[in-house]
Amino acid sequence: MATEVNSSPFFMATSSPNFCAKILRIAGTNEEPPVRVNGPGILDVTVWRQKKSMTVHLVNLTNPMMMKGPLRELIPVGPQRVRVRLPDGSQPRRVHLLAAGVSPRVEHTGRYLSLTVPSILDHEVVAIDL
Repeated sequence: MATEVNSSPFFMATSSPNFCAKILRIAGTNEEPPVRVNGPGILDVTVWRQKKSMTVHLVNLTNPMMMKGPLRELIPVGPQRVRVRLPDGSQPRRVHLLAAGVSPRVEHTGRYLSLTVPSILDHEVVAIDL
C-alpha cells in the first residue's frame, strides 16, 4: 500500500527543524532520522553511509530569493548543532569538517554523535570515520 505525502506545506512553513521526523511519522514509521540539525537558516541535509564512514552534507539554501530561481547572495548561517545516529556497533574514529578544514569538538553518547558547526557560507561536510 502506497501512501502519498504532500510535503510542500512543511517545507513552505520555513523549513521546520523537524521536517524529516514529521515526514517519517506521516509515512507511518517511528524510525528516528539519522541526523538532526538545529540552527538558523535553511539547510539541505543529506547523509551518505559507506562501509567505514558516514558523511553529512549541509548545503546552505538561506537566500531571500530561495524559491525564485538562481542564488543571488551567499548569507552565512550558524552555529548549527548536528546530532548523528551512528550505525549499530560502530564507533567514531575521527570527525572532520571538510570545508572548514578543522576537527570539531565532539560529544559521543551511545549511538549518538553531537557537534557544532560554527558557520556555513555555502556548504559544509561532516566526515565521520567509523
